[in-house]
Formats: sequence, C-alpha cells, structure tokens
Amino acid sequence: MNHSHRLSVGLAAACPYSQSTATAGKKCDELEMEDEEGYTALNLRPSASVITPGYSSRNKCSAFKAPASCVATDRASASTSIWRPVAFAFLALSLVLLTGLVTLLALFFQVSKDPEEGKKLQEMREALCFEGKEKNETKCALCPASWQNSGADNCFYISKQKKTWKQSQEFCSSRNSTLLVLKDKAKMVSLPQDSQFYWVGLSYVSEKGGWYWEDGTTFSKQATNWVMLYENIFCASLYGRIIYASNSCSTKQFWICEKLAIHFT
Repeated sequence: MNHSHRLSVGLAAACPYSQSTATAGKKCDELEMEDEEGYTALNLRPSASVITPGYSSRNKCSAFKAPASCVATDRASASTSIWRPVAFAFLALSLVLLTGLVTLLALFFQVSKDPEEGKKLQEMREALCFEGKEKNETKCALCPASWQNSGADNCFYISKQKKTWKQSQEFCSSRNSTLLVLKDKAKMVSLPQDSQFYWVGLSYVSEKGGWYWEDGTTFSKQATNWVMLYENIFCASLYGRIIYASNSCSTKQFWICEKLAIHFT
C-alpha cells in the first residue's frame, strides 16, 4: 500500500459520513486538498462541537473569534462601571439637599413661633411687674421662686436650715449665686433683723493674708465700720445689722445667698 493510499484511508476514517452523499463529500472536501505532487494536505478546522475547556457553552465569546454579542456585552459592562459612581454621587447630593431642606423647615417653624412666644413673655412681664407699676417704680426686677427681691438689683435667698460656712458657700454656688456681700449698708433693709447668725461672703484667705469678699475684693475696715473681726476666726456672720467674725467656720448656721435680679423695663 503506497503513501497516498494510506492517507486516503486515514481521511476516510476521519470523515464520519458516507462519501456516497453530496453532504458527506462536501465535509470531506474541507478536510483534504491534494497538491500538485499528489500529496494530500489537511485543512483541519474545529467543528462547533469541539470547544476548549475554558470556553463552555455559557461563554458568549468564542476562543477563535469575537462575535458582535461579545462586543455588545463588553460595552454594556463598561457603561455600567462608568455610571455607577455617577449614581452614587447623585444619591449623596440628594441626601445633602434633603438635609438642608429639613433644616430650613425647622428654622422656619421656629421663627414662626417667636412672635407668639414674645407675646406670652410680654403678658408675663405685665403680670409680674404690676406691683412695681402701682408703686410708680421705673424698674421691674424679678427673682427666682423662694428668693426675696431687695427692691433694687438684688435677690436674696435666706436659708431655713443650717450648714457650715463651706457648705453654705457651695450651696450658693450651685444656685449660680454667692454668699451675701455687704459692702453697702443699704442692703440690710431687706435682710432679717432677728437674733440669728447668718453666714455671709466674707472670709480670711491665708494665702493672701487678709479678709476678702466673695466677689474677690479686699475687705476695708474704714469703709465698713459695722464689721467686727476677731483673731483666729476666719469666717464672718451677719447678726442684726452687724457683721461678726466670732464663730468657727465649722459651726452650722443659717446663711444668705445673693444674685442679680432679672430686669424688665
């Protein structure tokens, strides 16, 4: 058996169809072409059923050519990746605008309430200051509940229980006030005139070596001749119309707090 005959037999085995049909002949023609010297050249093309493992039937892109469907898929994917950050940016901007709108609405309703609140405040002022107007006073000074109005600029809190000087100082501080500062004797008009001792805001400061009022000013004996101080006593009390430094700071006594009144004109 010569070489050409063996090759023809191999080609016949490679072609799965009978060569008696035209279709089979066409299939086999694609597999063989005879050159000028009588040799047969194989023209092998992969059939549709022969697919590499990396390209399953689910893969839209062929291993040998790129169909239009593959190009369209790539373009759609690229378009999605471009628009995704734009969508996120638009969403963030929408949230910012919504927050700003809510804030503006809140401010609008707050402003709309202000006239009504101002009207209520005016009515309150007129009701609370009626007594002052009846006395032809030009000022209306308001004090917190349980505090006494001195008739001027001050409010006084006169305790009903007893504490040490330090405890009394802390109590007044917690009420945004101080122990009573009596630089002016005119304040005594509104103070109790009983036979009790009341802690006031005058004490001896060892670091500074002198007597100081609670507002930080230095005590002056010449300006306040109604004050009587004794040695080895470091806290002062009001008794009647005189300030004494006669009791130990640890002694429990009544006390008087002082703060500025709220004025309406």
